[in-house]
Amino acid sequence: MTEFAAFHLCENHLIFSQLPPHARKNLVERCCGNWKKVLRFLQSVEQSTGTVNTSAGNPSQMGFLRAIMEDQGGAPLRKRH
Repeated sequence: MTEFAAFHLCENHLIFSQLPPHARKNLVERCCGNWKKVLRFLQSVEQSTGTVNTSAGNPSQMGFLRAIMEDQGGAPLRKRH
């Protein structure tokens, strides 16, 4: 039951939902198909990617993760409302 809940939380997670399909698959595989591990990873990334400075020195919300996403061919992240 907890795996099922973790799966749904991952599917609706801002970061996971914007990963390209191959990156989602790779993440799940790296976590041995364990959705609780995937969720913990997503939460840790979210906590560690607060405001960072861009190369121009400007503060950027989730800038580090955005750069990773764009390098992986993913869409730019949108802010939550």
